[in-house]
Amino acid sequence: MPNTIADNLARLQTARTDIANAITTKGGTVAAGDGFEDFPADIATIQSIPNIDDALKSTCPQITNITEKFIPYKWITKTWNNAPTYNANNQSSSPIWTDGTDIYYSAYSNQYVLNKATSTWSTKTWGGTNYFSSVYIWTDGTDIYYSGGSSSDQYVLDKATSTWLTKTWTGLTNFDGIDIWTDGTDIYYSGGSSSDQYVLDKATSTWSTKTWGGMDRFYNSKMYGRYIWTNGVNIINSYYSNKSYDSVLNRSNSTWVAPAVNTSMPTNSNYDGDDIWTDGSCLYLYRYVYFPGAPAGQMYHDMGSNINPVKKQDIWTDGTDIYYRFSYKLAKVSPANVTVNTVKCIPQFIK
Repeated sequence: MPNTIADNLARLQTARTDIANAITTKGGTVAAGDGFEDFPADIATIQSIPNIDDALKSTCPQITNITEKFIPYKWITKTWNNAPTYNANNQSSSPIWTDGTDIYYSAYSNQYVLNKATSTWSTKTWGGTNYFSSVYIWTDGTDIYYSGGSSSDQYVLDKATSTWLTKTWTGLTNFDGIDIWTDGTDIYYSGGSSSDQYVLDKATSTWSTKTWGGMDRFYNSKMYGRYIWTNGVNIINSYYSNKSYDSVLNRSNSTWVAPAVNTSMPTNSNYDGDDIWTDGSCLYLYRYVYFPGAPAGQMYHDMGSNINPVKKQDIWTDGTDIYYRFSYKLAKVSPANVTVNTVKCIPQFIK
């Protein structure tokens, strides 16, 4: 093997490139000018999959001294002008959605757009198709799609003209948008059996088959995207769980495993992942608000029986406030009986 200075420099450069690629493949960050002396710090940016119990402790402050009179949130009456009849069709999401600018109500023949300033709903006319449900609308982070089942019911939205244009997919052509989900990096379709699992190549609009480990943990060994949710740390599948079918995704090997601790929401009711919702700070199930960092026996609080149950399909946001159907707005009350100034629980949902 030649050992000239030029040869050794070439080997070092190749080794530097290989190490940098290995770090980024594992999810780490390597700056353009980083060299060997920078790699220890770059390796430290690789995030391991955390134990959910440790993650909950780190993301939520310890809450103490909560009494039965502690009511952090309450529902107040909200009045709308010209609001349509709220129809969630017993589906997994609200009939209300956004294109990132405006708020729409889409329930097949009933199409409306919201004027936030006046709380007024007006009829909306779309090009391409004017008969669709928001349940099947999804985004890849750039474009907005409607996937209504058959290959002839696949569209992409031209936001500038409010027109739904025909969309052609490769690999998978017949699917519903309701079962599309993301792990924060890739986009998947999970339609039930192991043969109905796909991952999307956004650049080519191509769906390729995806193999998951641990699918025997699911009810009837079937996995649906609509039941997948996140607590901001882990991706969780809850399907007819009854506190026994919760599974956490190990993203390093695409395997669904038992959670390190019980991730189930603290209620005796059966629930699915599409029943759970968030205000961006805390998690909710039915009429309960859940504080994972609280002492035993104080982890959840009843928001009141005037709305029961509150499910994800009943909840929507205009980007500022959160609403229950067209009846109530969620108002936060100053927490008088809590020893921390800010109660920050687990943020964000996948869907």
